[in-house]
Amino acid sequence: YSSATYRLDPRAKWHDGKPITTDDVIWSFQVLKANSPMYSRYFENVTEAIAVSDREVEFHFNQKGNRELPKILGDLVVLPKHWWEGTDASGKKRDITRPTQEPPLGS
Repeated sequence: YSSATYRLDPRAKWHDGKPITTDDVIWSFQVLKANSPMYSRYFENVTEAIAVSDREVEFHFNQKGNRELPKILGDLVVLPKHWWEGTDASGKKRDITRPTQEPPLGS
């Protein structure tokens, strides 16, 4: 119980038709942990997320034997990295740390 590996369903896609990727999962974990006190606390025992294949992400923990951590990671909100790093209809770069009136991309 010092890590957990999750496999992405190859059929999982964003509303724009692009597949949900391991980059989306890892980016979401890092961005949420870095910018949200709630997620920072919630995932404080998760030390890193790495892609072990095109469809698998492994999360490492700083403690062993905690059976709750894999379940906690199941609550990770996965966001579309390509959308948040892109630009809006007016050409302005999106900023995940700022409010937006633009409806975000979903899955």
